[in-house]
Amino acid sequence: SKDCVKVSVRDQGIGISKEDLPRVTEKFFRSPKVLEKTPGTGLGLYLANYFVRLHHGELEIQSELGRGTIVTFSLPIK
Repeated sequence: SKDCVKVSVRDQGIGISKEDLPRVTEKFFRSPKVLEKTPGTGLGLYLANYFVRLHHGELEIQSELGRGTIVTFSLPIK
């Protein structure tokens, strides 16, 4: 196990469906279910994942519809 720093961010938004969860870090992905309700470009989680991986870290997303989302990333200290 390597030494790392771990950060979690939780929201109480609409959540992400189980079907969409595997795709939310794809460039420009926006769920058809929220296209009209929620503004955005589909780049936020893509860029977060890109930069975390660029620094040899990991990004994890947990979500439940109607309950919100938790995004956790870890980065190595060394």
